[in-house]
Amino acid sequence: MSDDTALQRLPNVPRRMPAIAVKNAVIFPIPNLPIPLGVGRPRTMAAIEAAASDAAYVFVVTQRDSELERPGPADLYTYGSVCRILRMNRAADGGGELTLEGVCRGRINAFTDVDEMLAVEITPLAEIQPPGAELEALVMSLKELGERVIDLSPRLPDEAKKVLANIDDPAHLADLVGSQLRLSTEDKQILLAQPDVKQRLQLVIGHLAKEAEVLEISGKIRTEVRDSLDKHQREVFLREQLRA
Repeated sequence: MSDDTALQRLPNVPRRMPAIAVKNAVIFPIPNLPIPLGVGRPRTMAAIEAAASDAAYVFVVTQRDSELERPGPADLYTYGSVCRILRMNRAADGGGELTLEGVCRGRINAFTDVDEMLAVEITPLAEIQPPGAELEALVMSLKELGERVIDLSPRLPDEAKKVLANIDDPAHLADLVGSQLRLSTEDKQILLAQPDVKQRLQLVIGHLAKEAEVLEISGKIRTEVRDSLDKHQREVFLREQLRA
């Protein structure tokens, strides 16, 4: 392996497996992070049954139009995540909650079934992760920006900083932060389709920088509004005192 060739980690997963189409969400393959997924559509339930009787792998892919109840091949993105079924809790109405664990990225090559269930033939994507100072610098930049966003955001607890600090794997760090950002489905799909960890970190850093800028502006606006209201209230109070 040459110096500029990245270390690739390719898990041993099937090339053919049942598929589950999801709405308004992009599932990233983050190991040791259980993914709850509400299910109930007939083809989804059939895919779960087929996976449970085989190797318990499913391919989770996002549909382009969330209004479609029976999406076909053209209605789905090309890239998704190979996931392992951890458990399935069934509900009385026939649906239930599926718990998955992400394994790796994948690209759909062909559909082997679209009638009773969705089934696909895929190419698993290895993580391309070149070691070196640049990768370490990107990880450091992402963590610093992430902490800044946590400080600026009223919706993020300080405990999130500990989560950031405890993630050592650059690929998992990029995926976890990218999955939590308020991005469009299209932007998250771009992150999912990028196997090169360095480029993925750069993309996430760019989105984080924009998020920090927006939060700073929002904070200034909130402060100005609060100061304006305080001034108005003081003026009203003084007028009332003068009338008295």
